[in-house]
Amino acid sequence: ADGVRSRAPWCFTTDPSVRQEECAVCDADPSLFEAVAAPHEHTPVPDWVGPFCLTFAVLVLLGVAIYVAAREGLLGECDGALLRQTVFGLPRGIGRPGGSGGGVAGFL
Repeated sequence: ADGVRSRAPWCFTTDPSVRQEECAVCDADPSLFEAVAAPHEHTPVPDWVGPFCLTFAVLVLLGVAIYVAAREGLLGECDGALLRQTVFGLPRGIGRPGGSGGGVAGFL
């Protein structure tokens, strides 16, 4: 303590005139020892959190990069209607190529 190197473990004292002194740790009475419980029985963060966070961060960065590239025209011409159809699918009621009306047969 206070930047002074000790040759052995030291303890604070209850004597106001003596701040600290070397402790005889090995000479302590074993009946005074207490078992110390671990602070956690399991890891505080599950194992899946690390890979999940990394994957999420990479996907966000990829999305931002694609958005910026599309916005700057680096991906070529973009057909907005075709992009919406690709991402969100066809609206209900619009026939699919080679089929009759929209929806699943027997349900709509």
